Amino acid sequence: MLATFGGGIFAALFLVYTGLVDPDFVSGGFVLLTLWPTLAVNVKRWHDRDKTAWWFVFLTLPWLYGLGNLVGLWILIECTFFSGSIESNRFGPSPMADLNPAGKADRFQPALIAVLLSLTMLGICFHSYRLPAGSMMPTLLVGDFIIVDRTAYGIPMPFTNRQVKVLKIPSRGDIVVFRLPEDPSIEYIKRVVGIPGDRIGYYDKILFINGESAEQVHLGTYIGKGYGVSMSGASERKEMLDDKQHKILVMPETPGVEGEYLVQDGEYFVMGDNRDNSNDSRYWGAVPEENLIGKASGIWMNWDSVGGGVEWERVGTKIQ
Repeated sequence: MLATFGGGIFAALFLVYTGLVDPDFVSGGFVLLTLWPTLAVNVKRWHDRDKTAWWFVFLTLPWLYGLGNLVGLWILIECTFFSGSIESNRFGPSPMADLNPAGKADRFQPALIAVLLSLTMLGICFHSYRLPAGSMMPTLLVGDFIIVDRTAYGIPMPFTNRQVKVLKIPSRGDIVVFRLPEDPSIEYIKRVVGIPGDRIGYYDKILFINGESAEQVHLGTYIGKGYGVSMSGASERKEMLDDKQHKILVMPETPGVEGEYLVQDGEYFVMGDNRDNSNDSRYWGAVPEENLIGKASGIWMNWDSVGGGVEWERVGTKIQ
């Protein structure tokens, strides 16, 4: 196991450093190499003692996102369809036999522990954010409840605002939640448009990165609803950032802040997709790396009180 772990670390660092594969692919493969054998042994151990192991699903839920869905699928199949016998085997007798001679409570105690551990890990690894305003329209709407992955750019330290940094850093196009530099008690959500070393310009509603304009395609006139009805009539456009595309709103007749900004090391330049209704880096500068909370990954609920309640088609959607 130690040899697999050490070899996995070396291979992962080498492949990422040389640029041969994507870091996400390496992290998924690394987990398959190191986590799978451990889970396999423990799940099989419980089944061979005629004990339920479905609670492993709860234990691993927080890690299924971004850590290889094949692991989660295998655990689900193993815990659902496979079972063993009560006879003694190379793993020995039931570990709960002395504590629970009747063989009843041992099925629920580990499940309860697993659920508590799962909830704890969910609280550490994920963060919920509700859109209070329309600065990210049309991508995100007022009333969207966002899942924020706190493990996207580092390993969060429990009960603190600190993270242990890993190889992956924010890239252009990522939507991030962060603590406002002017007042860290306030959380904001914006899109990263500039990374360290970039020269960002914004002129005539066009974003420039290192002297090159970000391609825009006019999609038509935006028709808002609910809280966002006030943006009806804005120009809806598709913007390209590297190989990523997203929608933005601009109001051609509305004056805006223009100028250039050089992004320093350890900083990220962020802007709202609703370009003429966004308080962002154009006004108060770039976001320091230590202010980042995580990456917005999905919408788990929506409630627009002005629009009349839940927009079910938005629930469960992935954020681009």
